[in-house]
Amino acid sequence: MNLQTFLKLAGGVGAIGLVDRVVNLLTGVLLARWLGVEGYGIYAFVMAIIVLALLLVRFGLPDWLLREVARGRSDPATHVPMAFVARIMLLTGGIGLACALGGSVLTVAFVESSALSTALLVAVWLLPTLALIDLIDAVLRGWGKVVQAQAVTILLRGVLALLGMIALVYLSPDLTQAHMMLAVRVAVACSIVAIGYLLLVRLNTNIARPDQTRPLLPPSEVLRAGLPFMLIGGAAVILSRTDVLMLGMLAGTQEAGIYNIAAQGALLVQLVLNLGNTINAPEFARLHTAGNKVALERFAVMSARVIFLVGGAVALVLAIFAKPLLTLVFGPEFASGATILIILAIGFATALFFGETGFMLSMAGHENDSLKILSGIAVLNIMLNAIFIPLWGAEGAALATVLSLNIQRLIGWWTVRKKIGISCGCIFR
Repeated sequence: MNLQTFLKLAGGVGAIGLVDRVVNLLTGVLLARWLGVEGYGIYAFVMAIIVLALLLVRFGLPDWLLREVARGRSDPATHVPMAFVARIMLLTGGIGLACALGGSVLTVAFVESSALSTALLVAVWLLPTLALIDLIDAVLRGWGKVVQAQAVTILLRGVLALLGMIALVYLSPDLTQAHMMLAVRVAVACSIVAIGYLLLVRLNTNIARPDQTRPLLPPSEVLRAGLPFMLIGGAAVILSRTDVLMLGMLAGTQEAGIYNIAAQGALLVQLVLNLGNTINAPEFARLHTAGNKVALERFAVMSARVIFLVGGAVALVLAIFAKPLLTLVFGPEFASGATILIILAIGFATALFFGETGFMLSMAGHENDSLKILSGIAVLNIMLNAIFIPLWGAEGAALATVLSLNIQRLIGWWTVRKKIGISCGCIFR
């Protein structure tokens, strides 16, 4: 994939991502204003728990399936048939339902706060639906249908959730509570699963099938293959959500809510990386399977440079206008998050210099190396949060997050050079 093709595809994905970011930002603004600091803090805290619990349901299967489907485009012998995809979806759905039921029991038994427990009892039903959405997204991207994947699993889901919340507030203002907003998300997620699966079935009829395809693996082997990716995802989520969770536990849900708002703004920098990875991950797998190391390095460096330049520009704007942006968009009660936003935006931007090391290792078959790096950094992240939050509060959590992220990317960049023999950052070897 050359620069022109990458930019063209990135333009389509970027347009969808930009609209989705605006939708998410608007959703966050409205939720913060509708629910208040305390209510939004409960919402953010519950969603952080769901993201962590989702790791058990996903079991790393979306990332593994993405790699296997993308490999099938270069090696017909590894083609993944639709029957295989359907079996994995049934397996994931079953795990999700079991976790939702278990989570409901634990919530009733151990959570005393009525507002928090009600929100958790609703949110646990996001587990099976979000995991299935991730699987659908992985298959579509593996097939090279990146724009379709983003349009359905990301953009449509966000738009429907926003419209549903607006309708709820204006039709029943008395129901403007955290658990009702989560109920809207559950309903929308169920709809996206149905729409996404129908899209998979329709697109599957247009895909050429080789004479030789991979056999349907039993569930035990599928789970064994997905385990390293689950552990990688767990470490990555710890890096991304430990700050909110530990703030909620050590400083209260109100502090977590303010931090989460600032983090949402800083995620505009991460959005650039996420958009690039939407294209990069299947391309990494395809080029590595084809054995074209020169093309793999050229593509990795090219995409890293584009992502770093765009992400750096976004971070600069956020750092300069942090306080007025938070005041204007979210209200004066969230203006105290300006320093948090500056720390996160700059830290996220510097990490982009090293490229996407995790996906490069995983898509090239070195997921165990990626797991070792992320596991060590996840432990470091917890330790830094435990030290910095009592000292500096939310600003300390932000500092712990960006330090952990940049160390992880540096080690990952060096590991890619050692294991694969290429550079995946902004500079060649």
